[in-house]
Amino acid sequence: MPISDIYGLDQAIDNLLADQEILKRHAMIGHATRQAIENSPLELYLQNGYSNTVSVIKVPEGLNDQEILRKMRENYRVMITGSFDHLAGKVLRIGHMGENARPNKVAYSLYALQKVLEDFGIAFKNNLQEDFLEALN
Repeated sequence: MPISDIYGLDQAIDNLLADQEILKRHAMIGHATRQAIENSPLELYLQNGYSNTVSVIKVPEGLNDQEILRKMRENYRVMITGSFDHLAGKVLRIGHMGENARPNKVAYSLYALQKVLEDFGIAFKNNLQEDFLEALN
């Protein structure tokens, strides 16, 4: 094992020990993210058995996942990801763990996702960012 991996693991453990609320924060942010998605025209990939560290959303029909990801990156400097193997091109994944498990970071990611999807013609009756922040309270 490279020494850099050992240093990284040591720091990750220190971070975990220093943040006593990490599991609670992951659960809150995961729930709020799913709530915002469920209140929108988007669809979660899973109907149950959710992870509190990543939310997986079906790519709206007729859209290209790589174009969505590119526009988010270029226009909003937000990087989320697609998937691979049998889910390649079918889902988008928003990570909300570690340093990304911060309300402001997830809220901005949802804002960027909505703006990009609206540019592609997806109509939202609600606001992903506002619904996310409301679900946190």
